[in-house]
Amino acid sequence: MSKKVKLGSNPSDRQMLFMGCSSKEQLYGGAKRGGKSVALCMKAIMLSVGYPGNRGGLFRQDLTDLRDSLLVTFFQICPPELILNHHQTHKIITIDTGAQPSHILYGGLGDAHDVESAKGKEFGWFGIDEPSEVDPEAYRMLLAQLCWKLPTGAFPPYMALLTSNPEPGWVEEKFRTLIEEVGSGTHRSESTDGRKTYIQALPRDNPYLPPNWESEQRIDAPEVWQKKYLDGSWEVSEGQVYKEYDKLTHVIDCPPPAFLSRLKLVASIDHATTGITCMAVDGIDPDGNVFALGEYYERNRLISEHAKGMCALLDRWVDRCGLRYAVQEKHKGDPTVYPATCALEYILIDPSTQAKTQQNRNELWSVQDEYRRNGIPTQAAWNTLETGINLMQEYLHVKPAHIHPLSGHRGSPSFFLVREQNPNGQREIVGWRKTISVEGKPKYIGADHWLDNQRYIVMSRPEPPRISTNDILSMDTASRIAQRDLVRFDRKFKRPGSGSGQWFPGGSDGGPNTWFPRN
Repeated sequence: MSKKVKLGSNPSDRQMLFMGCSSKEQLYGGAKRGGKSVALCMKAIMLSVGYPGNRGGLFRQDLTDLRDSLLVTFFQICPPELILNHHQTHKIITIDTGAQPSHILYGGLGDAHDVESAKGKEFGWFGIDEPSEVDPEAYRMLLAQLCWKLPTGAFPPYMALLTSNPEPGWVEEKFRTLIEEVGSGTHRSESTDGRKTYIQALPRDNPYLPPNWESEQRIDAPEVWQKKYLDGSWEVSEGQVYKEYDKLTHVIDCPPPAFLSRLKLVASIDHATTGITCMAVDGIDPDGNVFALGEYYERNRLISEHAKGMCALLDRWVDRCGLRYAVQEKHKGDPTVYPATCALEYILIDPSTQAKTQQNRNELWSVQDEYRRNGIPTQAAWNTLETGINLMQEYLHVKPAHIHPLSGHRGSPSFFLVREQNPNGQREIVGWRKTISVEGKPKYIGADHWLDNQRYIVMSRPEPPRISTNDILSMDTASRIAQRDLVRFDRKFKRPGSGSGQWFPGGSDGGPNTWFPRN
């Protein structure tokens, strides 16, 4: 029979939920000072003592961080009489169970030696503190090691225990649906799909914090920091570039067919020889609002395979937007062009793909050439990073006088994402961050394949209209007259720069409808 022990103070309600959870993969936390470390250590001791002869592991990316944080908490709450031995060289803690001892191994998953050592070991459970720091491949490897058999021949309940602050990355992506259910305004603290469980623990749920701890932290703290570390929001990130992005504002359900039929389609390709290749298909309405309709997002494939997936994406949106007639009018049986591409205004591509660095028999060719050979004609995008970022922020900004293109309400951005069709785009726009390098230069961190495509697309557009047709129709008579006079003034005293109606230099068509700067 296993021993009965007292582990410090009584667990909080959220910690009790975590202690009683039996799912194979468990994520606990989502904010600072919610009692994550204590809960993980309590459950580690419970699984060790409750199942004599069990073997578990405690890990973090860096061993020094593990020793300075989680292990300190472990030895604070674990009764000394339970620890039969602590072999610091081998990093093994032996736990007294009243029967066959259990063992807890620990290490840093950023250490190649510790990772290789863990690959050859079987576990009944393991816990990772701040798993977003860890390579997801290391986590998958540990999941595969959950096959330990107890001395009795029985199997313990296999569990992967994760305690984390709300950081963008593979953890948020893996538990996204459960996190969204908890944060949907239903006041739920737990969500599960049977195999995975997410339990949110906020500082207000921790009865053992000093008085007024949370209110003091909110004094002079940036709003992003408060939303992330005190309110448990996974939708914000320190150093987040697109801070105005708000899921409730910018993410929409797919518009109805009648609305989709009003859109003009454009697309962009961000190609990678190794790694992620992404295509984004966007629709632009008559008022200049941009809708990210769908994405193609795959890695490590041949260009011919990428092209096949992209053409399927184009087919889907050409049909949903009712543009098959445009295909029939423009394609004219041309075997060199995939039919659906004829319904788009243009398809952009990363300008670096123009370099003829590939060799095929007796000729040099580029990645752009290869896409063309696979039926997807493209033109090089204008790739200016800071300008594109600023313009994306303009599109994301909620303009108080702008009429929402779907709801008709006043106060709206000019950029929207279709929810189900852009999962990777939603992850990138939250996770892309700006930091300062040791040399004092700005440095961008995070995946940006979908973001690059959106940047290319908005830079290929004229400046978004300050006042749309819907905005004017919603004005009173005096405001309409003032707006009309302002337009007349602009026509007579044009702004300096491009005469093509674009807000950036480079257009040469000379007309007000030029969408892309041609050299």
